[in-house]
Amino acid sequence: MGILPNCLPKEIYAGYLKFKELFIQQILEFEYMLQFTMIFKVPWIRSWTFQYQEAKDSSPPWLNRQFDSKWCDKMKISQANEQATTKHYQEIYIQKLEVEDTFINSLPQSDVDLITRIKDAATSSPEEHQRLLQEICQTSSVSDDSPKSIKNDLFQDA
Repeated sequence: MGILPNCLPKEIYAGYLKFKELFIQQILEFEYMLQFTMIFKVPWIRSWTFQYQEAKDSSPPWLNRQFDSKWCDKMKISQANEQATTKHYQEIYIQKLEVEDTFINSLPQSDVDLITRIKDAATSSPEEHQRLLQEICQTSSVSDDSPKSIKNDLFQDA
């Protein structure tokens, strides 16, 4: 378990919501909070205490844990607010584009043409997309210089 979002100050909570909006994932909300607190170095305290409770008509007595999360106010709000979250996202997105460009530029031109045709077909109907993939499989071949993963990925469903 980690810190609960409602423990955060208003500005940090807005940054957390922006983080969830920008980094859409198919995981539990706790994972968002764990990632958010790690990336932006958000200090928080997690503790629990035990409560001894006599249970009526049952034996033995219960020993319950009560959890508590607390915001630690020793950080600058600007470290994890909405602007910091947006800046972090933009830095990652720019790096992603640079890596994609480097990869595409390392491919032979014939492979780049295939990738462009497939990307263009992705916005069309599924039938048109399938037709184009079949046409590419029949008329073109991926360069022998291409990584095997590209060959497999491009033509796996065609």
